[in-house]
Amino acid sequence: LINGQTYYATQTLNGCESLSRLSVTVALIYTLPANNYAESFCDDLNDGSEKVNLSDYDSKLISNTSGYTFSYYSTFSGAENQLATNQINNFSNHYLALGDNKIYVRINSNTPCYAIIELKLTLVSKPIIIIPDVVPICENNSIIIDAGSGFDTYLWSNGATTSSISVSNPGNFSVTVTNNYSTISCSSTNNFEVKKSNIATITATETKDWTDNENIITVFASGEGDFEYSIDGIHFQDSNQFSALYSGEYTIHV
Repeated sequence: LINGQTYYATQTLNGCESLSRLSVTVALIYTLPANNYAESFCDDLNDGSEKVNLSDYDSKLISNTSGYTFSYYSTFSGAENQLATNQINNFSNHYLALGDNKIYVRINSNTPCYAIIELKLTLVSKPIIIIPDVVPICENNSIIIDAGSGFDTYLWSNGATTSSISVSNPGNFSVTVTNNYSTISCSSTNNFEVKKSNIATITATETKDWTDNENIITVFASGEGDFEYSIDGIHFQDSNQFSALYSGEYTIHV
C-alpha cells in the first residue's frame, strides 16, 4: 500500500465483473498526533513534595483523547515494553519530588499504532523568609529587618523594594518575596509585628527570709516589653520570683 493512493475494488461472479467500483483511499499512520508537554509548579507548603493527578494532563498530550487509552511509566523503556515494574499505577495521587519529574505516557489507539510521550513536571521551591512573628525594638532606637538575600524581587508593606528595611516605630508589617524561574514565579509573604520595648524600671523587691537556704526574692518591674529576671546577671528566667536562696546579698537584673 502507498500512502495517499486510491485503490478500486470490483467483484467478479461467473465471469461477470461488477460495473461499479468501490474506491478505497489509503492513509498510513506513522505516529499519533501527540506532543511532549512540560509544566512547572511552586511547592506551596515548601515540603519538597506536591500531589498531582497525571490523567489531568492527557488532553495536554493529545488534543482529542477520545479513542485512546493512557498508561504512565517511570522510564521510556518501561513504556516501550509495557513493563509492570515501571508502571505508575496510582497515577491519580502521584507525588512529585523537588526538581524535574519525567513521566513517560504510552498512548494506545484502537489501531496497532501507539505513541510514547514525555510529560515533564518540575517542582520548584517558594522563598523561605526567616523573620519572627514579633520583632522587638528598643525605645528611641531603630532596627534593621532583613528578608534574606538572593531573591529576585521584594515588596514591603511600606513600599520598599530592597532586601532589608530600617524600622524606627512599632507596628504591623509584611514583606512579599519572589523567585523567578524560567516559566513561573513563586512568592511567599511574611507578616510580622514590630513591638516596642524599653528599659525596665524596678519598682519594688520583696524578700522572705527565714532560713539559711530557703529564702525568696520577688521582683516587681514596670515598662513596655517582655522582661526576664536574673540575680547573677548571667542566667535569666521568665518568672520574677527566685526561691531556694541562701542567705546573702544579691543584685537584681531585669
